[in-house]
Amino acid sequence: MHIINRFKKPIFLLALLFFTVASYGKKTPSVDTTFLTNMRALSESRGMVWGAYKNYVMIGMKNPYRHPKVQLSKLVQSYEKRILASRDYANKHNLSKMLPFLDQSKKEWEMTKKVLLDAPSVTQVNNLSKLVINLKTTIIKALNAMGSYDKSGNWLYLEQTQKAQNITQRMAAVYLSNTWGGLTPKRYEKLMQKTTENYEKVEKLIYKSKFLTPKIEKILQSAHKDYLYFKLMWKNGNHILIPTLIYKKSSDMDKKLGHCTTLIMQALTK
Repeated sequence: MHIINRFKKPIFLLALLFFTVASYGKKTPSVDTTFLTNMRALSESRGMVWGAYKNYVMIGMKNPYRHPKVQLSKLVQSYEKRILASRDYANKHNLSKMLPFLDQSKKEWEMTKKVLLDAPSVTQVNNLSKLVINLKTTIIKALNAMGSYDKSGNWLYLEQTQKAQNITQRMAAVYLSNTWGGLTPKRYEKLMQKTTENYEKVEKLIYKSKFLTPKIEKILQSAHKDYLYFKLMWKNGNHILIPTLIYKKSSDMDKKLGHCTTLIMQALTK
C-alpha cells in the first residue's frame, strides 16, 4: 500500500500533463486559412470580371496598351478557374448555401462571356455594364453565403480591402466606357457617382479596422492619391485623352490594395 501511495502523485501529474497537451492539440484555430484563401479567390473573381470589361473597351478603342486582347483572354480563363474552384470547395465542405448563387453566376457568366469574346462594339457597352453588375451582385451573394459559415466574422476584414481592390477595376471600366462613347452621360454619372462613393466608404472602414497597421496605412495613402486622380478627371470632365493613364492607375491601385489584402490575410492567420 505504501508503494502505491508513493506513485499516486507522479501518476496523477503525468495524466494531467497528458490531458492538457492532448486538449491543446485538439483546439481548432480561430481562423481557417484554407477557408479564407477560398473566400479571397471568390472575391477576386468579381474584380476579374470588371478587368475583362476594361480590356474589352480598350480593344474596342484600338488601344494596344498592355496588350488588352491577351489580358482579356487571361482574365476569362482565370475567372472560370476561380468559380470552378469555389464550387468544388463548397461541395467538398458542404457549404450548401453558396450553391444556388454559384449556379446563378454560371448562367450570368455565359451571357457576359459571350459579349466579352465577341468583336467589341460600342453599342454593346451599356448591355455589358448591366451584365457585369448583375454578375458582380450574384458573386457578392455567394460571398455572403460563404461568410455565414465563419462564426468569427473575420472574413469581413478581408473583404474590405478586397472590395476596394475590385472597385478600382470598376472605376476604370466605367470611365473608359464613357471615353469610347458607350454610356449615356446620365448613366455614366450615375455609375461613377456610386463607384466613388463605395470606394470612399470602404476606405473609411479599412482605416477603422483592428488590423490596420502603419504599413497598410502607408499603402492606402498611396492608393488614395491614385483615386484622387480618377475623381479629378471625372469631375473635370476629362474623358477622352487619357485612357492609357486611367488603365495604368487602376492597375496600380489594384496591386497596392491587393498587397493590403495579403497583409490582413497574414494577420488573420498567423
